[in-house]
Amino acid sequence: MPILSTPSLYTTIEWLALGVSIVIIALIARRVFGSRRKEINAKWYTRNGVYPLTKMERDFYVLLRRYFGDDTIILSQVPLICLAQPKARPDTEVFRRLKYKIDRMRLDFVILRSTGSVECIIELDGDSHQTKAQRRLDKERDRFLTELGYDIFRYTHKNGTPLSKERVYRFLDQYFE
Repeated sequence: MPILSTPSLYTTIEWLALGVSIVIIALIARRVFGSRRKEINAKWYTRNGVYPLTKMERDFYVLLRRYFGDDTIILSQVPLICLAQPKARPDTEVFRRLKYKIDRMRLDFVILRSTGSVECIIELDGDSHQTKAQRRLDKERDRFLTELGYDIFRYTHKNGTPLSKERVYRFLDQYFE
């Protein structure tokens, strides 16, 4: 007597073919749909014409570049997370929560020494920094950066008025003479 009868043999082969077909379809679907989630394609976006720096920040950057010369590295819009890492282990929830608190914060300008270490941080305070809530946040961030050992300088400027080269240089001379 045969081990497998003819009807059960066809059923086994059909089930095997169905299983292989499902695996092939799943692999094709993963290839087609899975790659779209990971891929960044320029045809899905358009340039919005927004500059990474405000006009005041661009003008201030030019004055910083002239003041310090070409041998100083000036970084703009630096993520705070580049200067401060949570002490917790990276694979923990504590690390993720601490990182989330500072992840989206940006520093207007970071001045680097020739060695690559941070000389100081310069923050521009326009009209948006005049509210009580924003002043509290600025004070908290200044305290945080100072406790980490960074020197932070705030330049207050009224939005809409042109930057004065003399006023900016006087501000810089206070700290860099």
